[in-house]
Amino acid sequence: MKVCFMLGMGLLMCQNIVAQETAGTPILNAYTFSDGSLLHSMSNNGKWAVAYGADAASSAYSFPKLINLETQEVKDLLSESELNNISGEATATDVTDDGNIVVGSKEGKPGYWTISTGKFTTVKLATNTIGGRINAVTPDGRYAVGQSTKGGYDEVPMLWDLENGTVKETNWPKTDLGGQNQGMTRFIGISADGRYIVGCVSYSYPSDVLYFVYDRDNKTTDPIGFDYDEASKTYSPKVAELHHIDGVHISANGKWVGGNAYLTNDAVVPYRYNLETGEFECFNNTESQDKGCVTIDNMGTIYASTPAYSPSRTQFVMNGKYWYSLDELLKVYGIDFYKKTGYDATGYIWCASDDCKTVIGNAYISQESYMLTLPVTFAEACGAVNLLSDYSVTPRNGSSLTNMSNVSIKFTRNVEVLGNKNDIVLKDEEGNTVKTALKFAINSSNNSTVEIGFRTVTLDAGKKYTIEIPAGTICVAGDRERTNEAITLTYTGHGTAPVAMTAVVPENNSTVGHLSMTTNPVVLTFDTDVKVAEGAVAQLYRNDEEEPFTQLNLLAGNTESTYKQVMVYPTTIENLYKGNTYRIVIEEGAITDLSGASKNEKIEITYEGSYERTVVSDDTHIYQENFALGMTNMMLYDGDHNTPVEEMQAWMFNATTTPWWYAADDDYSNTCAVSHSMYDPAGKSNDWMVTPQLYIPDGKCFLSFKAQSFRKAKTDKLKVIVYATEVTYNDLTDATIEKFINEGDVVMDEVLSPGANEGILGGEWQNYSFKLDKYAGKNIYIAFVNENENQSAVFVTDIQVVHNQDFTIALTLPESVVAKESQDIKGTITVKNGTETYSDIKLQLLDANNNVVDEIAESGLSLKVDDKYEFAFSKPLPLTIGTVNNFSISIQLGSLSDVFVTSIKNLAFTPTKRIVLEENTGQGCQNCPLGHLAIDKLTEVYGDRFIPLCYHTYTGDNLESGMTEYTAYFLGMTAAPQGRINRGAIASPMVSYTENGVVDYTFYAKDGSCWMDIANEEFAKETEADINIDVEYDETTGNLNIPYSVKFALSQDKLNIGMLCVVTEDNLSGFQQNNLYSMTDEDLGEWQKDGAYGKSIVRYVFNDVARALYPSNNYNGQLGLIPTSVEGSKEYTGTITINVNKNASYVSDVNNCKVTCMMIDANTGAYINAARAAVNDPSGIDSINSDNSDINIYAANGNIYVNAPEGATVNVYSVDGQTLATTKVNGSAHLQVNGNGMAIVRVAAGKDVVVKKIAL
Repeated sequence: MKVCFMLGMGLLMCQNIVAQETAGTPILNAYTFSDGSLLHSMSNNGKWAVAYGADAASSAYSFPKLINLETQEVKDLLSESELNNISGEATATDVTDDGNIVVGSKEGKPGYWTISTGKFTTVKLATNTIGGRINAVTPDGRYAVGQSTKGGYDEVPMLWDLENGTVKETNWPKTDLGGQNQGMTRFIGISADGRYIVGCVSYSYPSDVLYFVYDRDNKTTDPIGFDYDEASKTYSPKVAELHHIDGVHISANGKWVGGNAYLTNDAVVPYRYNLETGEFECFNNTESQDKGCVTIDNMGTIYASTPAYSPSRTQFVMNGKYWYSLDELLKVYGIDFYKKTGYDATGYIWCASDDCKTVIGNAYISQESYMLTLPVTFAEACGAVNLLSDYSVTPRNGSSLTNMSNVSIKFTRNVEVLGNKNDIVLKDEEGNTVKTALKFAINSSNNSTVEIGFRTVTLDAGKKYTIEIPAGTICVAGDRERTNEAITLTYTGHGTAPVAMTAVVPENNSTVGHLSMTTNPVVLTFDTDVKVAEGAVAQLYRNDEEEPFTQLNLLAGNTESTYKQVMVYPTTIENLYKGNTYRIVIEEGAITDLSGASKNEKIEITYEGSYERTVVSDDTHIYQENFALGMTNMMLYDGDHNTPVEEMQAWMFNATTTPWWYAADDDYSNTCAVSHSMYDPAGKSNDWMVTPQLYIPDGKCFLSFKAQSFRKAKTDKLKVIVYATEVTYNDLTDATIEKFINEGDVVMDEVLSPGANEGILGGEWQNYSFKLDKYAGKNIYIAFVNENENQSAVFVTDIQVVHNQDFTIALTLPESVVAKESQDIKGTITVKNGTETYSDIKLQLLDANNNVVDEIAESGLSLKVDDKYEFAFSKPLPLTIGTVNNFSISIQLGSLSDVFVTSIKNLAFTPTKRIVLEENTGQGCQNCPLGHLAIDKLTEVYGDRFIPLCYHTYTGDNLESGMTEYTAYFLGMTAAPQGRINRGAIASPMVSYTENGVVDYTFYAKDGSCWMDIANEEFAKETEADINIDVEYDETTGNLNIPYSVKFALSQDKLNIGMLCVVTEDNLSGFQQNNLYSMTDEDLGEWQKDGAYGKSIVRYVFNDVARALYPSNNYNGQLGLIPTSVEGSKEYTGTITINVNKNASYVSDVNNCKVTCMMIDANTGAYINAARAAVNDPSGIDSINSDNSDINIYAANGNIYVNAPEGATVNVYSVDGQTLATTKVNGSAHLQVNGNGMAIVRVAAGKDVVVKKIAL
């Protein structure tokens, strides 16, 4: 394998791939241009190619390139300054055989580059035209064809003589199939000898478009696919079903023309036209339909891809009456196209060389191109393919079975059976015949499937069995010459014992917060390959209830690593609430081996629920909710199931699961909940949003919230119900809602105001407040109900339940400490009662067992409203290291008494905390430079303890890597630039304030809502676990191996931790739109006016671009890697493996990649900590240690000290692989390193190497 890179503007990654190092093997070159360029044409001799792409910001074609296909050298035809300042398109559309002339356009004008001089020559334009493009050139560089344009759709076809700079006259056609002259004719291609030109008339009118061949020798026009009647001046199709031609390609030798034919039944099929014989063929058989992007070579071989009009296609080659997929051709040579290129599709081929052995193609509509050279012509390669070599087998070949009875072999083509059932035998491992087939026939409903049946026989456990299908017993349907090679199927006996579950994640009897397919499924592993019986499901029971409260789906694995697994998951997320025990029950027979035998015995898995709806409160607030984190902390009920109108669907509403949903203004301010009554057909809403259960301690509490409606022409009402009950509800049912209606109190049922502006929320809220004294000493729920009919929408935010307390207590206490034996406890009592005066106070400090540690008593006081009583216990609270230490304070103030219960975490050590920013960004996003600035600022302040992950999901962004579902639907980020730090609230990178007409940008918001504000808050919190990783790339397997080490500072149980890996890539070239270029502000750095990036569109090198999530189907990460119970200070290790080709196919250059591993609490979705390392990071050499006592490394006060023999080399790396310092040692050395956190020090003295991780 040869890997080469083009640094700078295009950033090409080229892999030169051969099956083996022998002559006569195919060469497959994968080209990936980070600027989105694609290969567009090739010289006739197959030695040169040209490429260009589209500027993401302006959508104009740009980045023209010349590629030497023999040396892989890439030449940019425009300098960086030209790219930054060019107006109009720049393309490279064709190249001569010597590679010296590249034709195309520059600044929207047709012309050609002379490579030897570096000069672009603009060719002559037709009269009254202003631009155009050259589309093709003859291999000797003499003639070129294209069009001149007048602007808009007007075009004039052009034939240029490049040798003398003249325009050659042609008798080109002007009217289309409909007899209209739309002033729209172009020349598209030209034969190598310059005689034949292909083109089209009225290209933008599909029904009337005319494709033609112009013969320069005879000065005649031949309409492709149609005959022209001069008398009636009308066209008639050569084949009855032809409607019009859609596309044309001419072979270099001028013999063949091919393209797409659009038929009267709307089918798209390839056509072929022989210019020598005049034969026109339309391939309208089933296999040819929906194949487009047609290319034809000098032998008349057709290359076409399917679907015809899709961004992702599969390439086929037609030889004789058969179509051969490109990957099928390469398998003959032992090459896996997808594995070798990393592409997901074979795409479409642009053109073929004169010798019909080399083609260029594009795997996708952006970035991904390839060149393939075969040792024989493609037609000859097709002849070497066994048409029946591609098939799938059920039960899977190589699996373990209890019984053998039926086997199905599904081919990619329809087949016939030539042999008879006696030809098929089942043999044991000694070669003895066990059974002869009773059936060997085509499936009655699928002609591509062969069914083999035996009288059922049980296979002995552990023994090997084979089924032989002799060569020549199956043929392609209608062609007895195309038969199968011998097929051997191998199976192992499983025995008659039921399939046995060997593992379950999360573990049985562990604590689980929720079940979800994407964030926390239950995965069962069995002792053999398994399948789920038809219609089988699992049931979820709660506590001792005899009836299941919900049904769970069962899904068997279908990949090499999951064939033995079954996933158990709900249709939508199912929370498992704290205080409840849950049982998953899978009945007997729901899961079997692949033969349908060895049915499972009944499976029961028990979990303790841990989910608690967050009740946000402080000393005066019993409850607060502003929906900044969405709808997670509310219970929802949809009682109408009406279908939302399209406008509401765009707000993410559906008919079943979104009675209320999250909303905000465009700038992400005014977060709120919204419910609507806009249905199709019109109907009445019955949509409920209910708080968690809230305790109202006395008669000094009240409810407040803000609300407004949507449309001015509508009368939207909001109903609010308070329901007092001691019953704990974790979800809402029909019966529960009936109780609210019949037993609850309606405290509000009013029409809301929409405000002055329907388009915004800010500044238009109405405040509502209601006393809750009636509910003193009771538990209550508060329901917000939308019962409107055919109105618009209601919005609610800033819900608060406020307690006017007699006194409050605040402790001066850290949330956690490190390795302390005791902790001083002190704080402040603040009087809130405005009518009483208190003369005495008594405080007791109690440990976790309610033992009195210390006491404070004082009398003779005169404490009134707002007075503060500061206290400090003389005896400290004893602490246990490595645990959560619970304690309480008993308070008696006059006749009032209360107990304040809290805890302090005593960490065994201080883990290195890192924060992760997940950013939604894009090249076409004008405000996204604000994100770049904020990331630079955070990196400057926090160094490698700050980890940015940049998800490019902006429309048209060529760095998009399939992350939209994750960012938009899971993280909830639909605008850019937005970000979430440690999976917290969605926030902006910077804000601006205008004072006295001057706009001032800042990284710090007045309300503390910017990334820098949130980062400061996060770093003020300790984390409870340390994590470190290395990343090693194995070129042989294509695997990223990620050894990890996790150590907890607290002993804990009931854990359910996921490990989510994100692969990011650096040094990706592109463009960035910039809306800051006209502004002047110090904090805007180089993006402001006169800065290095102070233009509306600039070239930019992107780093930290997210390319893959692993696992991609569980956003809380891979479960089961960390035990459910952990000991403090104990190291837990393992290795995560990511295959780049399969799991990170968007990666351009693996050597520019880093991997971030986030620890996520899968029960709550909360972020714990993360680590990051570069591919082949120097931390990966941590195991190298000569144990040389002459080498000593230690750190003190931010400095690194090394004692080592003379001449030893010292390298200091950050944990993400950056070199921090380098020096030579002469006995001893002292290195000053800026920054905090972990560092890796590598000392090499001759053959002795010592590597040590140290904390700065």
